[in-house]
Amino acid sequence: MENSSTTDDLQRVVHDEDADVTFVFPNDGGAMALAKKSKLIDANQVFEKQFTSGLESDPITVTDISFATFNSLIRHIYEIDEVVVNSENCMDILYCSRKYFLDRLTMKVIEFINTVTVWRLSETTHQMVKTPDLLKYYVEFEKFDIKLLNEVITNRICHCDPIYIIKEMNLRSEAHMKLLKIILDSSVLNCSEYDLYQAVIEMMKKTKGDLRWDQVKKKFGHLIYLIRFPMMTVDQLVKCRKQPCFLTSSEIVDLQLWKQERTFTESLLQFSIIPRININMKVLEKCCEGYGFQCKKCKSEKRCDFSDILNNLRNHN
Repeated sequence: MENSSTTDDLQRVVHDEDADVTFVFPNDGGAMALAKKSKLIDANQVFEKQFTSGLESDPITVTDISFATFNSLIRHIYEIDEVVVNSENCMDILYCSRKYFLDRLTMKVIEFINTVTVWRLSETTHQMVKTPDLLKYYVEFEKFDIKLLNEVITNRICHCDPIYIIKEMNLRSEAHMKLLKIILDSSVLNCSEYDLYQAVIEMMKKTKGDLRWDQVKKKFGHLIYLIRFPMMTVDQLVKCRKQPCFLTSSEIVDLQLWKQERTFTESLLQFSIIPRININMKVLEKCCEGYGFQCKKCKSEKRCDFSDILNNLRNHN
């Protein structure tokens, strides 16, 4: 029995009286999409190779793309309506856009990722707040190696709620560890260095499994030095000595000397003493339907991207 979404999609199939090719989707109950070869060939070189190679028989079986996504693609090619990207189809749409080299669809996915939010309960205020649900998107999209898309995802994470994302990570995931390095290496983070360190420790406690702490420390490796410990207070550095501690006792002492007496020791060469830019979300006001931010101080009405945000912060600091 067909589900309601499949039935709705079937009702939206392109009805081309001159259709001469049929696509069958066994994973969607045998749903079929009909189209005209010349229309698809004019729109895309992949379809041209597919129809002229002589290797494909009619009907063409499609198992790597859902019927709903493919049907949206056909309607897009026929200029019947635009593809609507949402949380349920964005991964399918991206795969489809890269398979058929449709850059406009790729940009639609990027625009969606730049605005997508979900509701969660804030640990500090205990109120429902919006935060990007981007960890799963990063893991899936990173495989496509699209620089702009990866930058949009990582910028959203660093600028919005890196602490929440880190706590959702898994120490055993290579993709998560790659993203963690990007976060720790970022010059812009919406959190303190101490909260950043505590989030990493919490994530490792939760996901280390049967690994010993010396193994965890080895796996984490040099990433510990991307946390800017010199930016912490003396009291915070003292708390960092609590086990498990990823710094040596001498490193903790040297960091405390730096904070108290500005005594520079050789171990400090491993750390950055340049503070990150911390985006204070209280200074910025969401506007433009999620596409940008507005500075409350300058009351700018223009749409701002993240570079504009940083410039506003520098001007007001």
